[in-house]
Amino acid sequence: MGFAMRKLAFILAAAASVCFGSASAQQAAQPSPPSAEAYARLPLLSSVGLSPDGRHLVVVVANGDQTELRILDADTLATQRTLAASPGNILREAYWLDDNHPFYTTSAAEHSNWMGGSASQYRQIGVISQDTGRTQLLLGGDSWFSIDAHAFRGLIAGEPNAAHIEARNESSPVHKPMIDVFRVYLDRPGQELIASGNENTVDWVLDDNGAPIVRADVEAQTKHWRLFRVDGMSARPLFDGFSSTGWPPELGGLLADGGLAAIDYDNPVRADQVLRIDLSSGQVTTFWQTPDGSDLGGLLHDIWTGRVVGVSWTDDFTREHFFDPQLEALSHTVAAQFQDGYSTINEVSRDGQRALVFGEHAEDGGAYYLYDAPTQALRRIGQRYPELTGAAALGDREAIKYHARDGTSIPAYLTLPSGVEAHNLPLVVLVHDGPHQRVQFDFDWMSSFLASRGYAVIRSNYRGSGGLGVAWANAGLGRWGDGVEQTDVDDGVAALVRNGIADPSRVCIIGVGYGGYSALVGATLTPHLYACAVSINGLADLAGSIRIISTYQDANSNWWRLQIGDWRTDAAHIRAISPFEHVDAVAAPILLIHSVEDANIPIGQSREMAARLRHAGKNVRLVELEGGDHNLSSEPSRLRVLQELEQFLGQTIGPAAQQSAPAH
Repeated sequence: MGFAMRKLAFILAAAASVCFGSASAQQAAQPSPPSAEAYARLPLLSSVGLSPDGRHLVVVVANGDQTELRILDADTLATQRTLAASPGNILREAYWLDDNHPFYTTSAAEHSNWMGGSASQYRQIGVISQDTGRTQLLLGGDSWFSIDAHAFRGLIAGEPNAAHIEARNESSPVHKPMIDVFRVYLDRPGQELIASGNENTVDWVLDDNGAPIVRADVEAQTKHWRLFRVDGMSARPLFDGFSSTGWPPELGGLLADGGLAAIDYDNPVRADQVLRIDLSSGQVTTFWQTPDGSDLGGLLHDIWTGRVVGVSWTDDFTREHFFDPQLEALSHTVAAQFQDGYSTINEVSRDGQRALVFGEHAEDGGAYYLYDAPTQALRRIGQRYPELTGAAALGDREAIKYHARDGTSIPAYLTLPSGVEAHNLPLVVLVHDGPHQRVQFDFDWMSSFLASRGYAVIRSNYRGSGGLGVAWANAGLGRWGDGVEQTDVDDGVAALVRNGIADPSRVCIIGVGYGGYSALVGATLTPHLYACAVSINGLADLAGSIRIISTYQDANSNWWRLQIGDWRTDAAHIRAISPFEHVDAVAAPILLIHSVEDANIPIGQSREMAARLRHAGKNVRLVELEGGDHNLSSEPSRLRVLQELEQFLGQTIGPAAQQSAPAH
């Protein structure tokens, strides 16, 4: 199996679909699909780090519904040490500080009653000694801290047991928690404040030795941001500007020549350029830009020094470019072994002899590999989803384009059940979160599960999605609900129906987060189009939420006003696109699923929507997920979602065509 080229009638005449799977595979007898448990399992390996000397690995492993850290010998893959997450915590990432100290991040939820019951995810960083097995939690004591792994800037020169870390002090006495820089220790508890931000500080840049050199401040009310050059206790203005939300460019760190790398995602014209900011003059120049105009996905760092060494972006797959010629050559050499998929270079040992690689082939859900430069050999460390291989488990995946009602070409991905004729199938419209995120042509556990049960699944990069250029993203501003962010999704259904792939009477719209909102819009504003709707961690009371958010003056509220409008001036339109206001129009069954610990959208949104639907006499079911978060990153919550979907779809647009699922 590999790539096969196939055209569908609704594809633009100038473009063919790219397909995972083959005609011969579709004709062959198909085995029974894997169980729901196989799709619900967390990736067996969710994070892998290579030690600087290339001799050890640190991995985060899913062990049932628990996560644990393991230190492995890179040659034998034998486990040398294991650390399990404490109750109520999830291990997220693990990397190395030096040859002896891997560090890891954990997250835990803290509940409040804001907006009907919400949760916040707080993160902590810990370090473990490979020699002794001793663990040390960093940034502890009586204060809450919120951090990400990228904020850990490495060891301090001349101090092997000390490091600097950027963190938000959630216990700060000011109204807005400040982001500060702390000195932490690998061999004892406690931290020291070395650089303090103010209530407007949103980011720092540290040099190779961990010293703060740039501070970024935001004045959300004026949407004005400033960068300051920091030298010890002094700070002088370096560069400033305005943006639609008030956020400054994303500061990535230092380039090899000492300039500061940044990406201006709020640029009104383009976000495909790496900018270089001179730390002496503040002069800004274009350092690099994507070859196809795609938005940059992020900056790639040397994990040992923090220097920016490359960039990533997405066309259909994740792509990478390295500024160093040797790293770029390594990337191309590895990519040649994944011509039916894609690969990324995650880390390289200090001597350049070993590289940690992630790659995905057409027949699997991705795996981690060790690449040996002298022999050019790849050795697999482990697959993310070892139970899910082949077309019967993954489905036949196609990259397609269809015409929206105004003639615009909309890129999308179609997953079809393998071994079943693509004609008159029940269709699931899976709407992505964001809405400024995007979907890409790689493994998606929910799409593959649904295809294995006989459903066609379409995921569109509707206007408003990110990654396809600033103009594409901005086309969705203010166009939620009754605009192109919704009609582009609806038009994908029409295209599949016109071409005989989808049965128009058996279409269900499903989504997580913004996608959940979109599903409820489908059920309320276009009830004739969808036979059912499923909102997972979705926003329901848009009008009520915006009314609350509009009272704040920060970058987050600026973003909401940009996307939706201001309650004070756009109240009528916001009510018109709020599902909560239109429950009387609902004609199809609705399934609401919400994580109790969702830190993005409070569970109160679904509780209130369910109550209003019941009061209106509508067919609704509410499922509350204990221990789950917004991204469904716990195994029990994922399994419950799949089981509920399988039952609900079977009752509404099923039974799924010609394939029987095994008993749970």
